[in-house]
Amino acid sequence: MRTRYPGPMTSLGLRWRARSALTVGLLLVVITGIGCLTKLDSTEEPTPADEHPATPELEIAPEGQSSERSVRKRLDPVADVETEIPAPRCGDGFVEIPRSRRLDSFCIQRTEVTVAHYRACVAAGACEPPGPPGDLPESRCNWGVGSRDDHPVNCVTWHDAVAFCRWIGGELPTVRQWTRAARGDDERRYPWNSSPPKSDTACWRRTEGTCPVGAFPDDTSPFGIVDLAGNVVEYTADAPETGWRSQRGGGWYHTSAEYLRISFPQAGGEEIRVINLGFRCVTR
Repeated sequence: MRTRYPGPMTSLGLRWRARSALTVGLLLVVITGIGCLTKLDSTEEPTPADEHPATPELEIAPEGQSSERSVRKRLDPVADVETEIPAPRCGDGFVEIPRSRRLDSFCIQRTEVTVAHYRACVAAGACEPPGPPGDLPESRCNWGVGSRDDHPVNCVTWHDAVAFCRWIGGELPTVRQWTRAARGDDERRYPWNSSPPKSDTACWRRTEGTCPVGAFPDDTSPFGIVDLAGNVVEYTADAPETGWRSQRGGGWYHTSAEYLRISFPQAGGEEIRVINLGFRCVTR
């Protein structure tokens, strides 16, 4: 048997070994580079496991826009999702009315403006004291009667009402806003439902004057607004003609249920002072 011994390397074998050496060298360079990068990254300050990064907050709507956008979006660092936090819009004594197809959301006073409320405006020098109601019995004006601080202020002009609303940063409601607050999302005739009022449903059919605000729980709208059908008729911002302003709601001396209907139209001059007329304000 003939024994074979390895002979000298051919040129093809030399080229194969050279290529193998080059490939191994390149692999060593890549591995070394990755190790360096890993070491560099590991020098950054680690975040402790029990600490979360600061929660970013984004104010969606500035003051004055509708409440549908009055929320803050906050990124939850644990769940990695955004949650909406309602931003408070309405001040004390106000109720937020949600946006509808025709109206942006707004805030309206839950009760009519009381004598006590109005007195604070007079004391601040922003409002004029209510005046005498012309040829009507002045004793039924609530101003100056100590036991009527929680009654609606009456015997004020439309301009007096505007001044008060501006003092608290608001305005008088439009007819549409007033109607929306009284009716809600259906076509009811009265704030409670479409059934005619009884004698104890609201403050009406009276001879002695107004009632304390909120004294008749049945006279409450779907949004919790009280005395929209009784107590005093209310000024609005709308002007059906120059010098006149639309009014809505029934009053204490009305004897016909027709006057208590939400849609019953009324209007009067801007300078009149009436014992059956008051107001409430809205903010946006």
